[in-house]
Amino acid sequence: MLKEQRERRRLSLETLSERTGISVARISNFESAAKTPYLDDLFKLAGAFRMPQTLCAVATQAPA
Repeated sequence: MLKEQRERRRLSLETLSERTGISVARISNFESAAKTPYLDDLFKLAGAFRMPQTLCAVATQAPA
């Protein structure tokens, strides 16, 4: 869902990286579910997406 949020806002990986301070590689790993974001990563992503932090946490969870 993270990639969908990023693409919906028409943000490149590079732009999101610049806005959050999270490396492009790390964001890419979050999008592919290769890595799970830490709480501070979620807060940075929420700020970049201008969304409540709780919604960002839900948007990055993998389906059960």
